[in-house]
Amino acid sequence: MHIHLSTLTFDADGQGEKSEYTYHGHYEERGDVCRLLWQREEEGVVTKTTLSFHLQAKETVCMRQSGGCEYEMVFAVGKEHEGIYRIPGAGDFDLRVKTERLENTLSAVGGRLRLDYEMLVGGMRQRIILTLVAETKG
Repeated sequence: MHIHLSTLTFDADGQGEKSEYTYHGHYEERGDVCRLLWQREEEGVVTKTTLSFHLQAKETVCMRQSGGCEYEMVFAVGKEHEGIYRIPGAGDFDLRVKTERLENTLSAVGGRLRLDYEMLVGGMRQRIILTLVAETKG
């Protein structure tokens, strides 16, 4: 499965920066739980990312990253999630995520996830609009 990831990140002053990536990943279902997995390598460090959600409850999505920076974020509209954002060599930082918007049509044949959320890490606030498009290989 091809995964196209686009993020718009806005700092506290409203200045935005766009990033786009394409990954090879795979989708799996185990019972009611769906997972979309991919990895990337930068400067010799492999980072693995997993998105998971329940087929009957696509309005809550969990994103977990390991290797390099590590975190777990839970997205549900109008709710806050707190956790730890771990940066190698810099330490652990408090993480808070509040989801403003979530659209999820991901399935075994592809689909789209759009998240609009505010993230506070170690006192630094950002607003992020993440769009992920998954496509089966043609």
